[in-house]
Amino acid sequence: MKKRWKLFTLMALFAFGVTLISWPRSAQADLGTLTTSAGSATVGQTVTVTGSMSNLSGASVTLVSSSGNWVSGTVSTGEAVGGVGTPVLAFTSSGSTVASTLTATYTCAASGTVTFTLSQNPAPATGASFLTATLTCTTPASTVITVTPPATPVNTAATITGGCTAAGEILSSVGPGQFVAFPPPINATVTSGTSVSCVAAGSLTVTFICTGDGIVTFSLNNASGTLYCGNTSNILTPFCPAAGYPYGTAYPFANTNPLLPFGTTGYPYAAQTVPGTYPFGSTYSFCNFVATPVAAATTLTLTASSTQIACGSSAFVTVRVNGGYGNNLYVPDGTQVTLSTTGGTLNPTTATTQGGNVLATFQAPATHGQVTITAASGTATNSVTLNVDCPVVVVPAPAPMAPIAAPQYITPPNTGDAGLAD
Repeated sequence: MKKRWKLFTLMALFAFGVTLISWPRSAQADLGTLTTSAGSATVGQTVTVTGSMSNLSGASVTLVSSSGNWVSGTVSTGEAVGGVGTPVLAFTSSGSTVASTLTATYTCAASGTVTFTLSQNPAPATGASFLTATLTCTTPASTVITVTPPATPVNTAATITGGCTAAGEILSSVGPGQFVAFPPPINATVTSGTSVSCVAAGSLTVTFICTGDGIVTFSLNNASGTLYCGNTSNILTPFCPAAGYPYGTAYPFANTNPLLPFGTTGYPYAAQTVPGTYPFGSTYSFCNFVATPVAAATTLTLTASSTQIACGSSAFVTVRVNGGYGNNLYVPDGTQVTLSTTGGTLNPTTATTQGGNVLATFQAPATHGQVTITAASGTATNSVTLNVDCPVVVVPAPAPMAPIAAPQYITPPNTGDAGLAD
C-alpha cells in the first residue's frame, strides 16, 4: 500500500510540473549596456545611441531622452519602433528569447547635458531595472578665421584664431609661410608647416610666419581667412592682365622701328620670336616670368627675424631659393635645402621649399659671440651672421667687515719685590 501511495505522489508531482511549464510566463528582459557614439557634440550634430538586451519575451522596451527628439530607431530583431520625432522610442518584443539591440540616432538641439534612459516593462527579474547614458551638447565653434594682423612683413609672425567643432579637424594654409610650434598653440597641434590639427572642440590659436611676398589663405571647415605677407605691391597675380605683359598689343616700336623685327602687332617679344633670340617665346608675360618655377636653384638668400639676440633665445631664419632667367624665379616646391650653424641649434637642418622658401628656428647658445648660419641648395649657398649677447650679471662687492678691536688687558700696580731680592 505504501509503495502505491509513493508512486501516486510522484505521478502527481510530475503532472504538476508539466502543467507549471505549460503556463504562460511573465515577460522578462535583461538590460545589458547603453552607450553613445560620442560623449559630446555641437548643436546640429548627430550621435548614435545603442542599447543591448537579452532574454526578451514580450517585454515593452523604451528609450527616453531628457530633452530633444529622436531622429530614428531600429531593432536588430525586426520589431517596429515607434516614437521617432518624439523624446520616447518604444517597441514590444515579438516573444523571442534571443538577444536584441536597439539603435537610435539623436541630434543635439540645444546646449546642455542630455540623459538617455533605457528601461522595460515588466521590470527585469534580475540585474539593473534601467540604464542611463549622457551626452554633452555644446554651442558650435566660431565659423570665422581671424588673422592678426591681417598684413605682416616677411619673417614676421601673425596669430591665427579659428573654431573647431571636433578633435582632429585640420586648419590648413596655402601660401608663402608656415605654422610654428612656438609660442605653443592653444587647443591645436602643428602637424606640418601647412596644417594644424584641433585637439578638441572649441577655439584654437596658432602662430604663422610669413616667408615671402604673397597671399596666404587659411581654411577650417567652411571658414577661411587671409594674410598678406611682405610687400603687397609685389603680389602680382591679382593685378596681371589676362593678355600677358601689361603694355598690351600697341607698343609704339612694334611696327615702326626696323631694329626690332621680333614682333609685328605688339610688344616685340609678344607676338613672335626669331629662333635663337629672346628665350621666352611668343607668350612672354611678366606675370609668368615671376611665377613660373624653374628646375634648379641658382641663388639663395637668408634673412633672420633678428640679427641681435640674447643667449639662449630663439629667432626665425628664412631661406629663399631662386633660379632661372635673372635669378628671379622660384624653384619648384620640394626643392631640398640644408642648413648648418657654427653655434646654437637649428630646427630643421634639412627641409624642402614651399613657394620658394624654407623656415627654420634658431636657438642661440649660452655663450656670447657671433654665429654664422649657412644654407645650401644645389650649387647655391649663402649665410647670415647673428650676434649673440649674454647679459652681464653684476655681482655687488661684499660689504667691508667692521674692524675688530684688540683685547684690553688690565695691568696691576707695581709693588716692588717686597724684599725678596735681599
